[in-house]
Amino acid sequence: MKRILLLLLGLTVIFGACKETVSTEQLTASSTEYSFQALTPEEYIEAIERVYPVKNFDNLYNDFRAIVDLIESYREEVENAEDFGFLLDYANDFRYIYHHDRKIVLSEEEHASIKKIANSYSSRTGKLTMIVLEPDMIKFLSEWTNYAVVYSAKDTKPTSLFFEESEIRVKKIQPNWYHVFDVN
Repeated sequence: MKRILLLLLGLTVIFGACKETVSTEQLTASSTEYSFQALTPEEYIEAIERVYPVKNFDNLYNDFRAIVDLIESYREEVENAEDFGFLLDYANDFRYIYHHDRKIVLSEEEHASIKKIANSYSSRTGKLTMIVLEPDMIKFLSEWTNYAVVYSAKDTKPTSLFFEESEIRVKKIQPNWYHVFDVN
């Protein structure tokens, strides 16, 4: 399912980012060949950004920062566990997040922040479902795990959406913050 959605997204991006407009008549002409220019990494990111990342990051910065501070407060506890993910509770309007078998009640400010962040993820990425704590990074992952907003404490460019390296595109939003797209 993920591959089909990514293929459809890729086609949308490719055809939306084509340098040439092609009419219906041109497409049905069997004697004409068409070739599409490969996108540069910058063009790819621009095309993807038109489709689905979190918009208006500057307006959400304080909300992301508040949740980073919350997740960081659990770092020592999480580093001693096998599960590094915090799951959001959509059923209860984001009043809680879960780590392993632990229910964490959010303050009113944290609740408002996580709700704004979750609502900023578009239907094309899938909703925000998990926040992953890694050494020096916190990743706000979409449900289809093909997109994340990433906080990097040391401002190092992410190399994956998960722990192992993968083929991704990265765009720096501002110091310590990145849009990350999985291209697989």
